[in-house]
Amino acid sequence: MDQPMGYLILLAIAAIPAGLFGTFLLAIATGVIHEPTAIETVAHNYGLSWKTGRHEV
Repeated sequence: MDQPMGYLILLAIAAIPAGLFGTFLLAIATGVIHEPTAIETVAHNYGLSWKTGRHEV
């Protein structure tokens, strides 16, 4: 099978965004990327206030 090189280049160009999009969807589905819960937000803000409050003395 002797395919012209143009088709392989087009396939590579199309495969890269499709792979990135698939990886993004997988990250959302597995919970790697998620919106923080209320408890996570409170804990994060408390940690930030603790760090900034200690340096004022």
